[in-house]
Amino acid sequence: MPTPSRKRRRRRAWLVSAEGFRELRLSCLLSRRTAAAFLGVSPDTVRRWDRGRQRVPWAVVRLLRLQRLGDLGALAPAWDGWRIDRDAIWSPEGFAFRVGEVGWWGLLVAQARAFRERYDREAQGVGPCAHDCDFRRFFAG
Repeated sequence: MPTPSRKRRRRRAWLVSAEGFRELRLSCLLSRRTAAAFLGVSPDTVRRWDRGRQRVPWAVVRLLRLQRLGDLGALAPAWDGWRIDRDAIWSPEGFAFRVGEVGWWGLLVAQARAFRERYDREAQGVGPCAHDCDFRRFFAG
Protein backbone atom coordinates (compact mmCIF):
# COMPACT_ATOMS: atom_id res chain seq x y z
CA MET A 1 0.00 0.00 0.00
CA PRO A 2 1.52 3.34 -0.99
CA THR A 3 2.24 5.82 1.76
CA PRO A 4 0.50 9.16 1.53
CA SER A 5 2.77 11.88 0.31
CA ARG A 6 3.54 14.67 2.67
CA LYS A 7 3.23 18.20 1.53
CA ARG A 8 6.51 19.98 1.75
CA ARG A 9 6.51 23.36 3.29
CA ARG A 10 7.60 25.84 0.75
CA ARG A 11 10.43 27.93 2.05
CA ARG A 12 9.85 31.59 1.66
CA ALA A 13 12.49 33.35 -0.32
CA TRP A 14 13.94 36.33 1.45
CA LEU A 15 13.28 39.34 -0.71
CA VAL A 16 14.78 42.79 -0.61
CA SER A 17 12.91 45.59 -2.34
CA ALA A 18 14.47 47.57 -5.16
CA GLU A 19 14.60 50.58 -2.86
CA GLY A 20 16.23 48.49 -0.09
CA PHE A 21 18.88 47.18 -2.47
CA ARG A 22 19.59 50.65 -3.85
CA GLU A 23 19.89 52.03 -0.30
CA LEU A 24 22.26 49.23 0.68
CA ARG A 25 24.37 49.71 -2.45
CA LEU A 26 24.61 53.48 -1.97
CA SER A 27 25.44 53.08 1.74
CA CYS A 28 28.47 51.08 0.58
CA LEU A 29 29.36 54.07 -1.64
CA LEU A 30 29.14 51.89 -4.75
CA SER A 31 28.01 53.12 -8.13
CA ARG A 32 26.22 50.65 -10.37
CA ARG A 33 29.43 49.98 -12.26
CA THR A 34 31.60 49.49 -9.16
CA ALA A 35 28.90 47.37 -7.50
CA ALA A 36 28.80 45.18 -10.61
CA ALA A 37 32.59 44.75 -10.53
CA PHE A 38 32.58 44.05 -6.78
CA LEU A 39 29.77 41.48 -7.04
CA GLY A 40 31.02 39.86 -10.25
CA VAL A 41 27.89 40.62 -12.27
CA SER A 42 27.13 42.88 -15.20
CA PRO A 43 26.07 46.51 -14.74
CA ASP A 44 22.76 45.53 -16.40
CA THR A 45 22.08 43.05 -13.61
CA VAL A 46 22.67 45.75 -10.98
CA ARG A 47 20.36 48.05 -12.94
CA ARG A 48 17.63 45.38 -12.94
CA TRP A 49 18.05 44.93 -9.17
CA ASP A 50 17.85 48.71 -8.69
CA ARG A 51 14.62 48.88 -10.67
CA GLY A 52 13.06 45.81 -9.06
CA ARG A 53 12.89 43.86 -12.31
CA GLN A 54 14.95 40.97 -10.98
CA ARG A 55 15.10 39.44 -7.51
CA VAL A 56 18.27 40.27 -5.58
CA PRO A 57 19.99 37.06 -4.38
CA TRP A 58 20.39 36.78 -0.62
CA ALA A 59 24.14 36.19 -1.07
CA VAL A 60 24.43 39.63 -2.66
CA VAL A 61 22.65 41.26 0.28
CA ARG A 62 24.93 39.45 2.74
CA LEU A 63 28.05 40.45 0.84
CA LEU A 64 27.00 44.10 0.71
CA ARG A 65 26.23 44.03 4.45
CA LEU A 66 29.70 42.65 5.03
CA GLN A 67 31.17 45.39 2.85
CA ARG A 68 29.20 48.13 4.59
CA LEU A 69 29.48 47.11 8.22
CA GLY A 70 32.34 44.65 8.24
CA ASP A 71 29.80 42.41 9.99
CA LEU A 72 30.87 38.77 9.68
CA GLY A 73 27.57 37.76 11.26
CA ALA A 74 26.06 38.58 7.88
CA LEU A 75 27.79 35.47 6.54
CA ALA A 76 26.80 32.93 9.20
CA PRO A 77 25.32 33.05 12.71
CA ALA A 78 28.48 31.49 14.16
CA TRP A 79 30.33 34.73 13.29
CA ASP A 80 27.82 36.95 15.09
CA GLY A 81 29.62 39.81 16.84
CA TRP A 82 32.82 39.45 14.79
CA ARG A 83 33.68 42.23 12.34
CA ILE A 84 36.34 43.22 9.85
CA ASP A 85 37.84 46.69 9.90
CA ARG A 86 40.54 47.49 7.33
CA ASP A 87 43.54 45.61 8.73
CA ALA A 88 42.05 43.54 11.54
CA ILE A 89 39.37 41.05 12.53
CA TRP A 90 37.67 42.11 15.77
CA SER A 91 36.26 39.61 18.25
CA PRO A 92 32.98 40.23 20.07
CA GLU A 93 35.09 40.95 23.19
CA GLY A 94 36.92 43.77 21.38
CA PHE A 95 40.24 42.04 20.66
CA ALA A 96 41.88 42.88 17.33
CA PHE A 97 43.66 40.19 15.30
CA ARG A 98 45.91 41.74 12.67
CA VAL A 99 47.03 40.07 9.45
CA GLY A 100 50.46 39.04 10.77
CA GLU A 101 48.97 37.58 13.94
CA VAL A 102 46.36 35.38 12.30
CA GLY A 103 49.05 33.09 10.87
CA TRP A 104 50.04 32.16 14.43
CA TRP A 105 46.58 30.93 15.51
CA GLY A 106 47.36 27.31 14.67
CA LEU A 107 50.54 27.36 16.74
CA LEU A 108 48.78 29.10 19.61
CA VAL A 109 46.04 26.47 19.68
CA ALA A 110 48.59 23.62 19.53
CA GLN A 111 50.57 25.14 22.43
CA ALA A 112 47.43 25.65 24.50
CA ARG A 113 46.40 22.04 23.90
CA ALA A 114 49.87 20.74 24.89
CA PHE A 115 49.95 22.83 28.06
CA ARG A 116 46.40 21.71 28.98
CA GLU A 117 47.32 18.02 28.50
CA ARG A 118 50.46 18.43 30.61
CA TYR A 119 48.54 20.26 33.32
CA ASP A 120 45.86 17.56 33.39
CA ARG A 121 48.49 14.79 33.68
CA GLU A 122 50.26 16.56 36.52
CA ALA A 123 46.96 17.29 38.29
CA GLN A 124 46.18 13.55 38.18
CA GLY A 125 49.58 12.84 39.75
CA VAL A 126 50.92 11.10 36.65
CA GLY A 127 53.75 13.59 36.22
CA PRO A 128 55.35 14.71 33.00
CA CYS A 129 55.94 12.17 30.26
CA ALA A 130 59.37 11.44 28.85
CA HIS A 131 58.56 13.30 25.65
CA ASP A 132 57.50 16.49 27.48
CA CYS A 133 59.74 19.38 26.67
CA ASP A 134 61.36 21.38 29.44
CA PHE A 135 60.42 24.87 28.27
CA ARG A 136 62.66 26.49 30.88
CA ARG A 137 65.76 25.64 28.84
CA PHE A 138 64.47 27.78 25.96
CA PHE A 139 64.16 30.79 28.21
CA ALA A 140 67.36 30.34 30.21
CA GLY A 141 69.99 33.01 29.64
